[in-house]
Amino acid sequence: MVRSLDGPSAPGDGLAPVCIDDVPGLRVEEVGDGDRLAELVRTYRTSMGIALPLEAELVRLESRREDHTDIVRLAAVLDGRVVGTTVVIAAHGVAGIFLVHVAERHRRRGIGAALTAAALRCGRLRSMRTAALVASPAGEPLYRRLGFTTSCEYRLFTFPA
Repeated sequence: MVRSLDGPSAPGDGLAPVCIDDVPGLRVEEVGDGDRLAELVRTYRTSMGIALPLEAELVRLESRREDHTDIVRLAAVLDGRVVGTTVVIAAHGVAGIFLVHVAERHRRRGIGAALTAAALRCGRLRSMRTAALVASPAGEPLYRRLGFTTSCEYRLFTFPA
């Protein structure tokens, strides 16, 4: 799905300040290295179904990423714990939004919207013109409310065991 980052911000468009007051105590913060990075990886690893033994290696890889100069990791923090994640990679005028995950027990409370809106602001601050992401069926309604439209569709197939 895609949406423009050009033009003025308006309430609810994902570019204007997000009202995270709907989730008391929620903060969306940028993540570097250290303990917060490990929490970020743990949150998206769990959501993606990646096995626990791979977590330490994922943290190591994330801390040494050199594949792009403008990677921004964002964490939704509630009660001092990371409960949601997203990563923005800005390149060629596009803010790619990846790993939008909210811990299962914290879903449907506005955390995904706050993360996505923060990712959109991040792209705009880096002078990107377009935002793009891949939406799951669960996330698609949220992204539509934030102004995203479908640009293409694809199917994932699995082979029988």
